[in-house]
Amino acid sequence: CFTPDYNQYYVVDEVCGENESMECYLPKNTSAVFKDNVKFLCECNADDFDALIIPGGLSLEEKSAIFSFRDVDSGNNTNILAKLGEFKKENKPVGYMNLTAFLLPVVYRTGIVLTIGNDVHTIAGFRKTGRVHKLKNVEEIEVDELSRVLISPAYMLDSNIYEAKMGIDNLVKNLDDMTG
Repeated sequence: CFTPDYNQYYVVDEVCGENESMECYLPKNTSAVFKDNVKFLCECNADDFDALIIPGGLSLEEKSAIFSFRDVDSGNNTNILAKLGEFKKENKPVGYMNLTAFLLPVVYRTGIVLTIGNDVHTIAGFRKTGRVHKLKNVEEIEVDELSRVLISPAYMLDSNIYEAKMGIDNLVKNLDDMTG
């Protein structure tokens, strides 16, 4: 597991589920979820991996200006996008879950069909920015064979954890098949 090295300003304590409005060091919060088995994003080298999965979630949306496109060139976003660009350049498959689909137009520029499921408000936001969206249920994924991109709405949809797991498992299986 890799994490960007910067502060976040809205924290969900994954252990007790409390929301806090305070500055928190992102690697500390990530370590709480992944039990300290975390490295900094700068240590990730695409040559060392067959594929990449970006889980996303509230943390990525709340902290990253990529989602608003107001500050795509900020240092934090530049580092994240550079790593994603390495996997794209090496034509390695990448699985995007949840709201990380917002990253696709920045990384791949054109031609990627996105999905965040069937939430009408988020889809409307996608379409206002010129993105193409395809409706998917929680267990379904969108696959772009040419770009080697897989997308799962995952926990974007109002479903239970088992249903989200089915979609995530589907993404992981297809990603594994792509790595051959």
